[in-house]
Amino acid sequence: MTQVVQMQGVRKTFRGKPALREIDWSVPAGSVYGLIGANGAGKTTLLRLALGVLWPHAGTVEVLGERLAREDARMRERVHDVASDRAMAPAFRVDEWLRQSLGARL
Repeated sequence: MTQVVQMQGVRKTFRGKPALREIDWSVPAGSVYGLIGANGAGKTTLLRLALGVLWPHAGTVEVLGERLAREDARMRERVHDVASDRAMAPAFRVDEWLRQSLGARL
């Protein structure tokens, strides 16, 4: 597996308004990306599609080499996000925060 996330031709609309149009995006293994853009640009929608929280109206989304499917809870156990709006104790190290957030799955 060379791509952690692979999107091809992804489209997503909300109430008939396009949020994402024909997105082709890939994230190679071992890379770090930052999404930068104005409010409403589609950053959160893109990430929610990659996490399997939202589903595209068109196109494909693959994560860790597997195409996401609505009923695939197994994939959601392997992929997590750390949102900036989630409270975190300032003295926690990253591994401590992950253990507290994810429990004994680490």
